[in-house]
Amino acid sequence: MNGIKTDTLITSADIPAIEELLTILCRENVAGSTNRKQYENMLMQMILMKISESSINPDSDKSRISALEMLRTDIYSNAGSYSNIYQLAEKMNLSPSYLQAIYKRKFGISCYEDILSAKIKTGQYYLSTTDMTVKEISDLCGYGNEICFMKIFKKRTGITPSEYRKISKNDNLKNNFIW
Repeated sequence: MNGIKTDTLITSADIPAIEELLTILCRENVAGSTNRKQYENMLMQMILMKISESSINPDSDKSRISALEMLRTDIYSNAGSYSNIYQLAEKMNLSPSYLQAIYKRKFGISCYEDILSAKIKTGQYYLSTTDMTVKEISDLCGYGNEICFMKIFKKRTGITPSEYRKISKNDNLKNNFIW
């Protein structure tokens, strides 16, 4: 098994096939076959070969990075759809801890911080461009209630959503005024 890295976490693009092989391996382990050990060895070799295929495939890292970029775009496009890392990990078919590690390495920010930033930026956009209520905006941003949204918004921006709306409306008036 020359292609298997032993010092890094390896994820496979073919997880369903590996899961199937593991299921068969478990069945063989409890079966009373006289060739059980040979079957188990062959299945383990197949599992390791499947894992090594994805680890030596140079396109797997590129596709993972591309998938991360698409995930980040989705977070910022649909900020209200995500509330935790587990949802993102499930979507990417990765463990939460591995997703956090590669996400932070790629973007320099944790998944959770990026989710919060996306929600606040979405809130800022709607506060400055619409007359939607804070409650409606907090719902769009994925918060269960407007109080939570207001607390997090103030903690991250230093001002309340209402104050932000006033300031942004005044800035828009100044910027749109023609002399």
